[in-house]
Amino acid sequence: MSSSADWRPLLALLANDTTREVWAHLIVGGQEALGASPIPPQRAERALTALERAGLLDRSTEPWTQHPEVFAAALSRATPSTPVGIERFLNDGRILAFPVRPDERRELLELVVARTFEPGIDLTEPEVNERLGAWSSDVALLRRYLVDHGLLERDPAGAHYRLPGAPSSPRPPVGPALG
Repeated sequence: MSSSADWRPLLALLANDTTREVWAHLIVGGQEALGASPIPPQRAERALTALERAGLLDRSTEPWTQHPEVFAAALSRATPSTPVGIERFLNDGRILAFPVRPDERRELLELVVARTFEPGIDLTEPEVNERLGAWSSDVALLRRYLVDHGLLERDPAGAHYRLPGAPSSPRPPVGPALG
């Protein structure tokens, strides 16, 4: 098989009835079992060629050599790497769990803020909730963590939020202009 980490060609081989049957005969009884099988010779030859191309079989030796370790090798190359750092708390950009360690929790919250809010923009609570909904289904908890950690400020009335230290931008008027 090529040096590709792709296991799909192996699975495709075994999805083919004839190739799977030829491989089974070889595994169970070797070349002799294949010779006694009801598989037509032309079909068996095509399957053998496919198995050889995939690295599962070597017909240059006598008896033929089977290489089932190709499956384990393909699986080990296809194993996804384990996320490290703050990424281990995320799955497809959503928070799986909040870190227990304060420094890790802060780092996760800083990531959320950096990717979610812009300095100087005042947002209503529903607007904040909508943005935080992309990160977690528990937006109230996430919003509370951001405020408690000083990463998001809430005005005294509790109606608007913004990044701390950023000057507030005037919100555009809603409704018809007064003249």
